[in-house]
Amino acid sequence: MSYALTPAQSRLLALGLLLLTLGLVYLILVHPLWSAYHTNQEQIADYRQDIARFERIAAKQPALEQQVQELTRQRKLVRYTLGAQSPTLAAAALQDRVKSIVEENGGRLTSTRILPVSDVGPFFQVAVNVQMRVSTKALQDVLYGLEGGAPYLLVENLTILSRGSRVYRRTGSTSAELDVRFDLSGLMSNKGG
Repeated sequence: MSYALTPAQSRLLALGLLLLTLGLVYLILVHPLWSAYHTNQEQIADYRQDIARFERIAAKQPALEQQVQELTRQRKLVRYTLGAQSPTLAAAALQDRVKSIVEENGGRLTSTRILPVSDVGPFFQVAVNVQMRVSTKALQDVLYGLEGGAPYLLVENLTILSRGSRVYRRTGSTSAELDVRFDLSGLMSNKGG
């Protein structure tokens, strides 16, 4: 069975087949390429933003390296300096340290007095004047405890006076009690500890 189409129907059918063919070509070839093109353009834009961000970060690298070096230097100094936030707190910490070391070694702290703070370049020198009564052995242990630990402390203006000897009845040994005075100082960063 064959159907004869009129010339108008033939043209419409040819036009329909042409549109169907163009639609299939668009769906099979053009649309995937167009979609891939837009996806690639979006990725390129993202990569350009990433490159700009990385360039900004790279521009900050010298300043960040300098900060790391400064923090490393400060961290090394913390071991050797007083870690208080102010000279007053550092002096109070020195007084507490002296008191505990003197008492641990059997001595008796008679007084401590905070001395004026000195500005020494990038540091403050914090000092206290100490008066105590100790035996000779205890004096050695106290001085070692103060100067041998961390942070580094310095004993200056050391004055030792003998207060006479005591004879212990049980052991028959004698022990001289010493009246000792000295200045104890340490350094702290003038940038706030």
